[in-house]
Amino acid sequence: MKRPGKPSGHARRHSKGPDTSQCQRGLVVAKHGRHVIVEDEAGERLICHP
Repeated sequence: MKRPGKPSGHARRHSKGPDTSQCQRGLVVAKHGRHVIVEDEAGERLICHP
């Protein structure tokens, strides 16, 4: 619990956000747990997870 008048000790970080320069378009066609199968514009299916 934070005491009144005392800083929390955690500095705020400024995030740039994710780098999306390597991203491609695709459609999620299936999902199982954290894994998803994505179909790209050429029809190739890829297994992806975060």
